[in-house]
Amino acid sequence: MTLWSAVLLRLDQALGPAWRRMLLGVFLAGLGYAVFVPAFEGRQEAAQMAALETFASTGRLVLSDDARLSPDALGFAGPWPRSLAQEGRPGYARFAHPDVAEAAQPGPAADAERYRARPLTLALLAPVRFATSSWSWPARLRLYRVILWSVAMAGFAAAVTAAVHYRYLDGRGAALMAAWPLIFPQFVSQMALAGGSGTALACIGAASVAFMALSRRNDLMASLGLGLALGLGIWADALVVLIWAGLAGYLVWRGWTLHRQDSLDGEWLVLRLFAIGLALLIGAGWLIYVMTSPHAAPMTPVLGPGFLERLWAIVAGFSEDGGASVILPEPGWRLVPLALLVFILIRWEFHWSSLPPLARALAFILPLFTLSVLLLGLQGYAAGLEDLHMLAPLLALAFALCCRHSALALALIILGVAGVLAQGAIQASVFAGCALPDGGTGRYGYEASSCLLDWAALQEVSAPGLALKLLAVGGLSALSALFTLWRQASWQSGD
Repeated sequence: MTLWSAVLLRLDQALGPAWRRMLLGVFLAGLGYAVFVPAFEGRQEAAQMAALETFASTGRLVLSDDARLSPDALGFAGPWPRSLAQEGRPGYARFAHPDVAEAAQPGPAADAERYRARPLTLALLAPVRFATSSWSWPARLRLYRVILWSVAMAGFAAAVTAAVHYRYLDGRGAALMAAWPLIFPQFVSQMALAGGSGTALACIGAASVAFMALSRRNDLMASLGLGLALGLGIWADALVVLIWAGLAGYLVWRGWTLHRQDSLDGEWLVLRLFAIGLALLIGAGWLIYVMTSPHAAPMTPVLGPGFLERLWAIVAGFSEDGGASVILPEPGWRLVPLALLVFILIRWEFHWSSLPPLARALAFILPLFTLSVLLLGLQGYAAGLEDLHMLAPLLALAFALCCRHSALALALIILGVAGVLAQGAIQASVFAGCALPDGGTGRYGYEASSCLLDWAALQEVSAPGLALKLLAVGGLSALSALFTLWRQASWQSGD
């Protein structure tokens, strides 16, 4: 026991705590993914870039499905993702199979979902757009991704750090919380690409930090921070108002509980009302604009034609990944990550009575958020269960609190990493033009393919060399954290 304690202490002193190494590994892996995925592969990335061009040139916010790429972007030589490839815009198969007709790659010319504007993201990227106007589209898009991923991880890392600082978690629990993106790698594809909600995640992470501080003591600055973070989060993504509503519901329940126990403190009540009111005051302008704007697209009937297909697309979106997700078998494989999330939430429910305030608030936030995005998705808006990844600071905290003493947590991380590597290999094959789309099923396969991977073709659309370097360094950092956790678990079980 003394020997292992000394070894782990030296390791922590040399490399830092395991949770910091895990965060560094996740951050570098996300950067690698951002430079690996070709242009316009991210969910709604083409629409996001179209909205950015419109905002940078005219100052107008696009709310409906009329977001269109500029002539400059349409002049991009490609190749294009399958959903955008058409005559004059070749797909990836042109490299290894120049004789493949692009017309055999079915897909709409633009995103089918109506664009959901994210004004805070547009305001963040507009100066970058002006500074890089002479860059190529792929290079510019990679820079956008790096910025948004860095912003998203800053918020997530702040939540992990606060969980340690305010003693929500010990070092082992914090490392497991930091490993959440490895357990659900779809988180990376949602947040590292330019069509995601990285700025909203950053605001939610900041709100989590303020809430943790406020749960420890009545503090005006923490209350102010909570209100600012939630209010700006609404400007980052209107769905954050659902988090605000769930948190407000929790505070009402908590206040009523304290009142029944005759322990309701006036200062406690005032500070929380101030935070909730400030957030609504800041975000109200954007909410009013969204609801009253004449540019908003009309809603479609929830139970209209194709209800089951739309419902499946919304549910399966939680496990959607950029590029090669359509190569995986349907439908069961796509439900595995969602089933894993349900399993984690069941464990969280069993521990609910002993959880700290922020983890309890998830019971009010999650049902409201899930039902709302399902309803919005069925009405034709760009919403679905993939938006649950915005709740990563809350979900990861719940996971760490409920699974930190279980070997199952390490097993889930290892399985997640294995899944990432397998998915990356499949995506590389798709992006190199080796996996071909089937016109009948709409999926990729290798029946008519003559290769598994064409490195030269992959370099035409991606930066695989840089991606491998970032993934290697990030992987070593994450593996060292996992090694520390494993040694700690072995030492504790043998003590």
